[in-house]
Amino acid sequence: MILSTRDDCEIRETGEITLTELEAKFHTFTLRQLCFEAADLAELIAATPNNQLLNQIQSWIAEATESKVDGYCFTADSLKNDLELWKRKKDHLMEMCDQIIERKESELDAMKQGLIKLEEMGLVDSYLVGKTRAIEIRDNSRPKITLKLSPDDPLFPDQFKESRTRTVALTDEIVAAHTAGQNVSAIADVTFGKQVRFKLRPKTVSIKQKKS
Repeated sequence: MILSTRDDCEIRETGEITLTELEAKFHTFTLRQLCFEAADLAELIAATPNNQLLNQIQSWIAEATESKVDGYCFTADSLKNDLELWKRKKDHLMEMCDQIIERKESELDAMKQGLIKLEEMGLVDSYLVGKTRAIEIRDNSRPKITLKLSPDDPLFPDQFKESRTRTVALTDEIVAAHTAGQNVSAIADVTFGKQVRFKLRPKTVSIKQKKS
């Protein structure tokens, strides 16, 4: 960059800029550029001390650097505010999504329970066939175990409990005994709930499926 004190017409012809333009130019520099300018200028000042022009330029660079520092801080504050705003939006959106998911799950479960109730009342078959889809109502493969006695109870059979960090019931053994025909009603209720499956209609539907 060339410094000059000549008039504007002469400056435009030589490509030099005025001191006023130079001062304004510093404010367009990045912080990195200003740091390099300051370092180069410091070497010149060390070589030619008490140079008023160089000292003036140094003050312009310092002022431009201060403005640039303020700009960084203002930008950082703005970004932090934006981050907080978007975090709040995210939390609100997640809460809203959780509510929607919970509501949809409840709607789906209510629909399934309604179908199970109709099947238990004998109003619909366990296999319902539509034009392109089918609904199957069947027992769960794994039963629900509701204990009547605590495993710590002396009346609880040893074969159905195990001592670890605490005494726990061996539900698999209870289910196996129930399936084998053993009466376990004194210690637990074993119930097979039902499940509803929505599937594609098979290409061929047997009479058994239609009547089941």
